[in-house]
Amino acid sequence: MDIREHYVLELPPILEVGAKYFVLDFETQTFEIFIINQSAEAIPARYAKEDVKTEYGLSGTIDGVNKTFTVTSTEGFKMGSTQLFINGVRQFLAVDYNETDAFTIEIIIAPENGDNLILDYKTQ
Repeated sequence: MDIREHYVLELPPILEVGAKYFVLDFETQTFEIFIINQSAEAIPARYAKEDVKTEYGLSGTIDGVNKTFTVTSTEGFKMGSTQLFINGVRQFLAVDYNETDAFTIEIIIAPENGDNLILDYKTQ
């Protein structure tokens, strides 16, 4: 069963059983994750913004040939924590891209000139 993810500003009145809701709070720059159990109860887990970093400018040439990109952060990322978006579409680890070390990802199909890459990750 696939877990559906919803990005919202508040929990809706009717919750989808088995789904994951990311409730964003722009004022405090935090978000809460709620997993909805079989009884339609929201089980919270708290994550601070500092735990997750977003890279808008990965190092590497976007030219339809290059597949290797590195984060600009000197901290690197926790292996297994990355989420890559190409032109706003989420890519999946081990399907669309791989982490080669704590600073580098390799995308299976090289992004084309003009593509926009965003990488979310937890720091080490």
